Amino acid sequence: MDHLNYFHPYKGKKEDWEDSLTRALLILVKYVPMVQQMVLELIREKQLVGGCEPEYLVPQYTAGEFDVDIQCQTGGIRNQEGILVSVLIADTDPGEMTPIVPVDREAIYDGVLSLGEEVTVIIEDKPEAGNVWREQLNPSRSSLEGTEIKPVGQPVCLTWSVIVERLNILVAREVLSYAERRLIEDFFEFIDASTRFGDLRPYKTFGMCKMRPGLLAKRCRSVLETLGNVMYHRGWMYYLECDKHAICRMIGLSANVESTSPKITVELHPGATVSQAISLLRDINVERLRECESSGWELAANFHFSDSRQQFFWGRTTLDIWKYIERWKDYEN
Repeated sequence: MDHLNYFHPYKGKKEDWEDSLTRALLILVKYVPMVQQMVLELIREKQLVGGCEPEYLVPQYTAGEFDVDIQCQTGGIRNQEGILVSVLIADTDPGEMTPIVPVDREAIYDGVLSLGEEVTVIIEDKPEAGNVWREQLNPSRSSLEGTEIKPVGQPVCLTWSVIVERLNILVAREVLSYAERRLIEDFFEFIDASTRFGDLRPYKTFGMCKMRPGLLAKRCRSVLETLGNVMYHRGWMYYLECDKHAICRMIGLSANVESTSPKITVELHPGATVSQAISLLRDINVERLRECESSGWELAANFHFSDSRQQFFWGRTTLDIWKYIERWKDYEN
């Protein structure tokens, strides 16, 4: 990941620690007002779906109406009165949970949002919902001592997929300043580059990549990774590595936005070795190949050979593809 990326860890904790993920999101909440609004709206939406009492809903966001104080990795709570709402951010919603109550444990909250003087939101981040210890969603009794803060309702769960989807919508609307948009894009790069948070990848569709070659290449790679082991061939593209006994060892997927007709290309070279070619020509179904061509696939001859040192010679043929196939089938027979 680029060391100029705002979320790249300079020292201390590695980028795949969950604390780093929480910090990254809270930085967006702190510096991008529309992300503040988005997060509060998500919390409020989940409260309404869960039947929360109206007086316990987090306030609707209006910039400047109340101050938003944000703390990360803290055991203290700034406010002295009002209500406390607990929020879990995870990969999936674990379902109905028990009401929030103070517990006898020393807590370090992943995040604390103070919305004005009377609403406190504590945040627990767990990239995997299965690792949630339910008491972690309750406030520490000691952190509430001397205050008149009242924990209310059940914990609210926000999923990372929804957060990332909403961030993508914000970027797509083109309502952000340059700096705000770059912060969100750095956040996307941060989670995309992480070995632990890879499932949170933001570019879930080719449309979200906005015709940007770098993002489209990442989307192609992530599509292939759902199918198997992905490698990179320098000078070619990311490819899916197939079984060594298959008639095709590599299936590539790439995006081309520089042509007059932007397209996503699936590329494969069956019969690239002698053993693969023998299997291919023995089992090839010419009629099925013709159906592929009629449905938009492009077929081309791939004439090449090598010497004992595996140095390939690539030749060209003027034969029509079907005569080319027929010629080699006759030779194989």
